[in-house]
Amino acid sequence: MIRSLVWVIPVLLAVSVSTGQPARSAAIRAAPADHRACANHLNNFDPAPENKRGYRIQDHGSQSRNRLRYQPFRVESDGSVSPFADTQTLCNQTSRTCTYSFSTPALEDLEDIDNRERVNALVTTDSPDLLRAETVVKRDAQGNIIGIFEGLPPNQNERTDEERHSSIIGVRTTFSVRNNTCVPMKQVEVFMRDVGENGGIVAKRTEIPVFITPLCRDIYESLEGTTFDSVFDIGPVNDGIRRLLDRYRSDILIAPEGNPRRRKGRVGR
Repeated sequence: MIRSLVWVIPVLLAVSVSTGQPARSAAIRAAPADHRACANHLNNFDPAPENKRGYRIQDHGSQSRNRLRYQPFRVESDGSVSPFADTQTLCNQTSRTCTYSFSTPALEDLEDIDNRERVNALVTTDSPDLLRAETVVKRDAQGNIIGIFEGLPPNQNERTDEERHSSIIGVRTTFSVRNNTCVPMKQVEVFMRDVGENGGIVAKRTEIPVFITPLCRDIYESLEGTTFDSVFDIGPVNDGIRRLLDRYRSDILIAPEGNPRRRKGRVGR
């Protein structure tokens, strides 16, 4: 289920320190902490003829299909945000959030990752088929990025009477500053699902984890120095892993009807 834990280990274990650049966003001041690791996690690829918007492929989700993903801005090394020209920005000083609204192809087009030609044609001609989506960036009192909610365009799949409907509506990533460096801490996919309740069908929000950096770190430290075979033996190593996973039970497991057993503070939607 959590398919990108291995990638997160070196990010957490190799944090470094750097001097920030002047903030580029006048709306909410960026902090001097080094945001390069978080920027690398968030920013698009450099545009290319076959990929004019610099889409990246989101291929490590827990439940959703592989798809193209796009951020309507560039995160700089000092944590400032530089929105692209086709982006509308609305900031709220009280909540320390900025919402970036942009045009995007429908989710079905983004999930057809081999059809870059159609996606490029849509975004470069301001096609009437484009939809609006939002990305919400939240900062702490010091100006550090602590969370981003990547909203996705509506799923156009029709509901049917034969099977329950599940639609991904976005991806939420939380960040933390460790040793003056921004580090991705947790990512969840946010779904809206039709579930049974009291003899009827109701739509409920479900959050499914993609990665949890502290869990990854603890697993790494627990297995450091052990042999591969010993992990599967009944004994101290196995018991330690079992106790470790039990500490993260509420973050990993989903209740029977699709509700997280516990929900913490949210970013954006």
